[in-house]
Amino acid sequence: MNPELANYCRCCRDPRFAFAAAGGFVVRCLRSGLSRLWPGSARFSQPAAVKRLRRSLLRTVSPRHDQAEEGAAAAHPLPGVRLALTGQDLDFEGDWSRSFPDEEVTSSLHRWGWLLRGLTEDRVRMSRERGLALMRSWLRHHAGRAYPQGDAYSIGERVVNGSLFLLLTGDGEVPTDICAAFGVMARQIAANLEYYAFGHTGNHAFNNSRGLLFAGVLAKLPAAVDLALAIARERLPKLVTADGFMREGSSHYHFLFTRWVLEMLWLAERVEHQEFVGLLRAYGTRLVARCWFFLVPDEHRSCWQIPLIGDVSPDSPPAWLLGLPWSAPAVRLCEPNVLPLVPPERGWSDLFGATTGSGTAMLERTESFPRSGWIRVNHPPWTVFVRAETRDGRTQSDHSHHDLGSFVLYRDGVLLFLDSGRVDYTRSPLSLYGMSARAHNSLLIDGLGASCDGPAWLSDRYRKVKVDVRASREMEDTLITIEHDGFGRIAGHPIAHRRSLRLTRHNFRIEDHLDGNGTHRIQVRLHFAAEVQRHSTHAWMLVGGGTLSVPACLPDACVQSGQTSQMFGGLVSSEYGRVQAATTLDLSGTVSLPAAFACELAGKG
Repeated sequence: MNPELANYCRCCRDPRFAFAAAGGFVVRCLRSGLSRLWPGSARFSQPAAVKRLRRSLLRTVSPRHDQAEEGAAAAHPLPGVRLALTGQDLDFEGDWSRSFPDEEVTSSLHRWGWLLRGLTEDRVRMSRERGLALMRSWLRHHAGRAYPQGDAYSIGERVVNGSLFLLLTGDGEVPTDICAAFGVMARQIAANLEYYAFGHTGNHAFNNSRGLLFAGVLAKLPAAVDLALAIARERLPKLVTADGFMREGSSHYHFLFTRWVLEMLWLAERVEHQEFVGLLRAYGTRLVARCWFFLVPDEHRSCWQIPLIGDVSPDSPPAWLLGLPWSAPAVRLCEPNVLPLVPPERGWSDLFGATTGSGTAMLERTESFPRSGWIRVNHPPWTVFVRAETRDGRTQSDHSHHDLGSFVLYRDGVLLFLDSGRVDYTRSPLSLYGMSARAHNSLLIDGLGASCDGPAWLSDRYRKVKVDVRASREMEDTLITIEHDGFGRIAGHPIAHRRSLRLTRHNFRIEDHLDGNGTHRIQVRLHFAAEVQRHSTHAWMLVGGGTLSVPACLPDACVQSGQTSQMFGGLVSSEYGRVQAATTLDLSGTVSLPAAFACELAGKG
């Protein structure tokens, strides 16, 4: 049995816990049954203003526009074009009915993201004429039938990507047949708004707002713009923390979400919609500032990178969004005192014009946002990111992983300790591994990670975790301390865990303190960008990266590289759908509590 479920069953031996767990299970079953039997019940989660404006739009726009059909019917496909899809390039020959094993790849064919990447990437270069012909070919293929990928998110992506492609190329005019098609799509978005009951509405509803804004402006549908504004007003406070982070636990999604806001702001400014401009500027400024939080310079290779913590979106590779803070819309909102040199591959930012910068790296500093669960410490030569967020136990829609207490470490801008990442959004064993604590630089007790990794029907009381995280300077050292009660859920043996990360000029030290009783199987998982080799009984060599001392109480050591089946390890997914070999060092042993032990990385040698 799964260790989490086995532990949960043991907890249920306590009658009080069992009673509360049974009540929570019944409530979840009733909610799930209601959602399945009455899909329309999700509309009750829509704010009153959204429901009213949605009805108004659906009355205004007819389900079809003959003008859209006429323009599409006159188009002819242009074969032999290369399209940048999710995780792969496709030599396209005009077959819009093609499908792929991963639904996200199929969706990328119909979301038209290849239009914008075709404006910025040489290998998939796209002219205005070819892009317009492909759009019309797509519309002609689906004339008189339901569009594929008919979810509101995919439709909104199609509208925005097509709109930006035409507005940013040639004379910037959008043909009337394309505008008419966007009008049809606006109605489809409104009819399928992605609000979900019981607090499960995530970022998709805001993406619906983005699609409605672009469709409303281009198709001259004021009702669509009004609906977009109502959704944005409701969603932004729920999706952006007071510190300015997109609150779904993913560094890549923070950049993606910031992209959405900047694109909407660019259009709102273009049409002088002052209500939208004021709303988006306020949030966009904080979001762009937090993009700088994630950026790490590698001066040896003259490039930039971000730690890939949480999910990586299938909509665009991380590298395509790295230059976002240098884009003209972003710089107008938030520009550092000294703007560093823009990344060589500017990606999305090239659509709007990128500011080159001066070539000076950012000022080294520590930024701590415990309320949002993010900490960054710069202690030359080290840069470390820590993810530690308090959870109330309720299920929610997000893109976070079981990474409580985990970290990502750079030395002189070179990645050493990494986050393995999640390869895709399927329910395959490899995908589930990428979300688990085992795929992170984490400690496990009796097979359990610091946060609950179990089905949604587990009780809120069992799943919740309280975290206290601090960063301080001690003489010439920097100390990050993460304390949490996540292991308090272990049946019969609640354990308190404190992890300290200590940075000195030459060393990086990971200290784990476990306060409890009994004997437990302790496992520490460490994931490296470099290879590791045995140096001595309690020490390992990182190839080109120094010596790692490990605790004697964890004598069982296993090195994994490229293990994609059974006991997964030694993997990294830095782009959706792609997995590469890395190195995982698995340390384990049977330990009597209370206990304290440490791993320490010394300088190169």
